[in-house]
Amino acid sequence: MGMRRSRVFQLAVLVVVLIFAGAKGYRYVQLRAMSPFVLWEFRAGSSFTALEKSAFRQTKQRFACNDVVRDVRFCEMRVTGIVGLVRVLVDSKDRVAAIQFLPDSASPAMREEARRVAAEWNLVRAGATDAPKPGDGGTRVTRWRSADGKWGAVMRYAAEANAPRFLHLSDATALAEIASSTPLASLALAFNQLVESDDVGPLYDVDEVLRTTMYGRATDRANETASPTAPSLTLPPCEPERIDPIMLARPGAPDESASPTTVLLERAIPVVYPGSRLALGDGMWIVDSTGRSERVHVGQGDGADPSAGVLYSIQFPGRVAVAMQRLEDGVPDRHCRAGAELIFARANDDGSLAQAHRVPVDQEALVSEISRISLFEHATTGDEPQARVRYTAGYAGKDWTGSVEWEAIVVGDPPRPVARVPLMFEHRAQGAEEPASGYIVLTGRPAGGIELSTLEQHRWGFATRTFVVPLDANGALLGARIHDRSF
Repeated sequence: MGMRRSRVFQLAVLVVVLIFAGAKGYRYVQLRAMSPFVLWEFRAGSSFTALEKSAFRQTKQRFACNDVVRDVRFCEMRVTGIVGLVRVLVDSKDRVAAIQFLPDSASPAMREEARRVAAEWNLVRAGATDAPKPGDGGTRVTRWRSADGKWGAVMRYAAEANAPRFLHLSDATALAEIASSTPLASLALAFNQLVESDDVGPLYDVDEVLRTTMYGRATDRANETASPTAPSLTLPPCEPERIDPIMLARPGAPDESASPTTVLLERAIPVVYPGSRLALGDGMWIVDSTGRSERVHVGQGDGADPSAGVLYSIQFPGRVAVAMQRLEDGVPDRHCRAGAELIFARANDDGSLAQAHRVPVDQEALVSEISRISLFEHATTGDEPQARVRYTAGYAGKDWTGSVEWEAIVVGDPPRPVARVPLMFEHRAQGAEEPASGYIVLTGRPAGGIELSTLEQHRWGFATRTFVVPLDANGALLGARIHDRSF
């Protein structure tokens, strides 16, 4: 009987020991999966759900979260102990990939807390302070990195400040996985100051990605898509709601009537708009065969030469106003088209008109506006000259309105658009307080479609999305489909 009790006692002790050892081992595994660098109760690698529950118990607040990359959230909360903003990047597994704290001021409490936190981090591994770099305004940065390179911590000080203005904890492995998950993910992380090159390797070249908007020209042929060859919508043209009377030129205003390009345009208008003429005054008007005058805005390519040919942009502000109002009204049955137009004209040696053509810059948009015409001696498609026309096109769907800024490549004699590149977008969903907007980058060409990625700026930071837009029957990428597929 005694031996039986002894064995039961020994078994019970063994169970307790195993439970204790298991709990200790589980705790060890948990700690190994989290950063050794701790900021209050925040640490990279921890569960965001558990972190949020703990924060709610203490503050009675919840994090506000937004999607920054597919299945990745960027969450933030204002705190009041040391007043500032806590931002947390949460991966698809609900793990904290990065934590930031941005104090509102360099208060004495923040200075003391930063010293305490830095001392604790130094116990894990000594931090290293970067040497000052030219042009950084005297910013000081101290970095800590775990022995295995997985966990990082950063304190960034402004010039001559005794308290950090930015504290950052990171999981390098998780950040690298997020950065490689979609084409522009590394850019979105970098623009949100969530990564450095040491965390994710070489960042996607920002200048290369945004070359079309930063440098004003879509130079990479890999970004080009086919232009629509036929109207995608059968809508009537917009008509202005009132007559624009011709206004006399202001006293002292420069007289452009003798300009060779203006003379050439005067001669081209009756050809491209039969029965009409160009009238000059304090601006320009096209007068039709009934005598109705309509103000127009005219632009032209840089370095225009009448003998080589001039590419003009013709815009009808009265028609645009009607088209925009009907878009805002949201009644598709009342939509009409008010597209900007291109006119190509060339003069003979004696100045007479040699030829004139209307060039459709966009066969799809409800409304469009040309912002610039750039002329180049050689096309990317060969040795013939080309023009690159930057314009913004407006579209509407079932529950949205939006626009895409394009650059069209125009070549040939007579000129015609042969390709175009999407550059930027703006999308307003029905009932939304503000539109979504950002850059568009062509990142792939799957069969039958175009893969596009966005880089968007919101009030809370930057985000990116990647989606595939099917081409139309003629192989063209349509602006309306971009909006339908991206939101």
